[in-house]
Amino acid sequence: MSILKSREEYKSKFMELNNSPVCIFCNPKEEFIIRVYENWTWVFVEFPYFKFHTMLLPKSHALRFSDLTEKELLELAEVLREVEQRYQNREIIGAQSSYGTMLHMSWLSRYGNSNKKFVEHFHLHIWPDVEGSWESILDDKAWDVDIDLLK
Repeated sequence: MSILKSREEYKSKFMELNNSPVCIFCNPKEEFIIRVYENWTWVFVEFPYFKFHTMLLPKSHALRFSDLTEKELLELAEVLREVEQRYQNREIIGAQSSYGTMLHMSWLSRYGNSNKKFVEHFHLHIWPDVEGSWESILDDKAWDVDIDLLK
C-alpha cells in the first residue's frame, strides 16, 4: 500500500499544513526522503500530481530562488545531474515513462501575502513525462496569452 496520498486528501489537509508553525519542508517526513545532500533534500511528494512526482527542498528556509546561496546553487547542478540519471533508469521508472524526451521541472517561490494555499519555502517539483499524466490539469486556453507581457 502506498504512503502517497490523493489530491482530494491534499485539499482537505492543506489548510492544516498552512496554519502549522513548523515548516513541513524544513522538516520533511522521513518516509518520503529519497536522498539527503549537504544543502538539499530530495523527497517524494506526499500528495503527487503525477507518478514519480518528487521535490528538491533546500535545507535553508529560502522563500525564493534568488534567496539561494552560491553554495546551494552549485550543489543544485550536481544534484540535478543525479536526479536526471535516476529518472533515466528504466528499471526504476519502468517502460511507461517517455523520459528520454521529457523530464518536467517547476519551482515555487512565494512573494508577499497571498490567499492561496502554499508553503512558504522555495522548492523544485520534478516528474517524468508519463503518457496521459497531463490530462487532468491541461489548460485548453493556455495558448490565449499576450506574449508581450513577459518581454
